[in-house]
Amino acid sequence: MERVQKIIANSGFCSRRDAEELIRAKKVKVNGIVIKLGDKAEITDRIEVGRDRIALERKRYILFNKQQGLLSEIRDTQGRGTVIDVLRQKGVRERLIPVGKLEQREEGMILLTNDGDFANRIMHPRYEIKKTYRLKLDKRLSNTHAERIRNGVFVNGKKSYPANVRVSGKNVEITTHESKETMKAILNSLRYTVNSLVRVAIGPVTLSGVKPGQFRDLEQGEVDKILNVY
Repeated sequence: MERVQKIIANSGFCSRRDAEELIRAKKVKVNGIVIKLGDKAEITDRIEVGRDRIALERKRYILFNKQQGLLSEIRDTQGRGTVIDVLRQKGVRERLIPVGKLEQREEGMILLTNDGDFANRIMHPRYEIKKTYRLKLDKRLSNTHAERIRNGVFVNGKKSYPANVRVSGKNVEITTHESKETMKAILNSLRYTVNSLVRVAIGPVTLSGVKPGQFRDLEQGEVDKILNVY
């Protein structure tokens, strides 16, 4: 038996934290009985959130190379294309959560999964999964500023994690535990404008061999490395 919030998260319905909030709000039933936080269930039990029954699916882990123009949301009320729409068109039927979202004009790696533990490993700062970004700036990053980023920069009242930085003209490659929003805030604080951003790696997983608009399933070894905090 497992805690119900874990079963819900593993189903891809929502994150474990959101599942805990749903349980606290008394919106979750197991075999018709409202449960409390900490209760356990078998995966064969009937688990319902509101009017939705949790459907347990095989766990799936997908790397998608997002091109400009696509949204990394599950759905869009304005009818704009999303990565989920592309995957549906290509025959992917599992209900997946995008992990590590990118803005519409940003490009690169998005991982999608129905495994809540895997998603949490990627998203939660305490696991310190490194991400690599390639950015094009409005001007060359100076050696002084590159060194500051390597050592950590105070932004929004907090010093950033040290990062690996490679500079080639206006192009910069940064590998960091920080979110892309924090990295952009750091560069803005140093008076640089980010004109484009491509995420090329999350942990041990890279974009190698996956063209924009294409995807592949992660190899089991890649999944294991992330789940075990490689």
